[in-house]
Order: sequence, then structure tokens, then C-alpha cells
Amino acid sequence: FNWSCNRLHHNGTHAMRVNALEDSYIYNNTFSDNSPKRKDSEITGSCRNVTFYKNKGAIYVSVGGEGLVFDKNIFPYIRSAGLTIVRNNRPGTFSVRTGKGKMAVEFTDGRMFSTKQTWSTGKFDVTRPEYLPAASRFTMEAFGFGVSCRVTTYPLCAVPEKDAVIISDVSPSPLSFTAGSKDGNKVTFTAENLKPGRQYLVKSAGKVIAGQKADKDGRISFVHSGWKKTRKFTIEPAE
Repeated sequence: FNWSCNRLHHNGTHAMRVNALEDSYIYNNTFSDNSPKRKDSEITGSCRNVTFYKNKGAIYVSVGGEGLVFDKNIFPYIRSAGLTIVRNNRPGTFSVRTGKGKMAVEFTDGRMFSTKQTWSTGKFDVTRPEYLPAASRFTMEAFGFGVSCRVTTYPLCAVPEKDAVIISDVSPSPLSFTAGSKDGNKVTFTAENLKPGRQYLVKSAGKVIAGQKADKDGRISFVHSGWKKTRKFTIEPAE
């Protein structure tokens, strides 16, 4: 079952309700809902192996089932009661919740992000963000009623060549972060949302370690591999 390019508007309880769906692909839809009671869509626990790709809408998404993948959607809230992967979600800040299930949140471009636990009850486990060659990610697992986190993404990416890199203290203004890894591990860092054509400097320990002009998309990249200690990096415009 493939479902695409629809504009769905509903004044009842759900913008979209999916039940007993298996091996399906739902993509490029826009959902809207004027329900005064609940602004969400519902995918029930009988669904299996369903992928949602590049959908958007001012709605909540409530998920049940197994093998559910959300990829490159624009959803402010995703709630899961099953086994779910949330990949490359937007906007810059969104919320995720799992109850009696497990959820993995990941960014295949190595997007830097932070998490803040906002609610919980019962036993649960939330891992710290990790940055691996394939993706940056964290997982949440609830053994009781559930746990919620708010995820904030930043215009920075970190992609290690082999070993994991640890990122902390990310700041959008000034653009900075602290990183550490195994010495010799090459990590490619990318800064985004810069002014195209403007020269930028990358500083660490008060010294300029790289200089680069932002490309037409407002991005610069640099590689670092000396990790005998953690380092703080700052990206700022050249004078």
C-alpha cells in the first residue's frame, strides 16, 4: 500500500487514522486538523512495517505497532507505544514520547542535538546522544507507562571516520561545541546557516585552526583528528 500527495483536513478526532496496515509507504502528505479535542493522527498497534516519508502538518503523531519508520517528516510530536525509528525529523525542536516500547531518534547527517527529559513515570532508560559514522542518535525505552524528551537540533554536524565522537556544550550563538574522541580518529565537522560567500574562522584554545568561505548554501566544513584531550571549537566570521 502506497499513499502520497494528499492534503488531508479533518474536523473530527483525527487528521488521519491508520489501522491494520502492513508493509506500506506513506509519503508527501500534508495533514491538518481543527479538532478542539486532539490534533493528532493515530497509527494503531496492529500496524507493521510502515514507513512515513516527507510528510508534514501541524499535528501530533501517535504511533503503535512494530517496524514503524518516520523519515524526513516535519512533525512537532511523535508518540510511540511500539518499536519505532524517528529519522531526520524536523522542525529544529520537537518532542518524542514512548510508552512500553522503544524508540530510536537519529540523524543520518550527524546532526548535533540536545535532549531534555520533560516527563516520565515508571522505569525507563534514555541514552545520551552518540555520534557514529552512520548517524547521530539516542534511544528511549520505557518499561512502565512512559518517558518524554524534547529534542533540539543545531546547524552543526559531526561525522567520525570510524570511532564515536562525544559532543557536548553545543551553542547556536556563538556557534560552538566541545568534542572528544580517540586520538587519530578523523571527524568531519560542518557548520550551516552561515552567510554565503563570507569568510569564517574556526578557533580552538584561542587559536585559528581553519579558515573557509561559506559556500552558496551557507556551509563550511573542517576535519580534526588530534584528540589527546577534548577540545572546544568556535566558528565566527573573520574580521
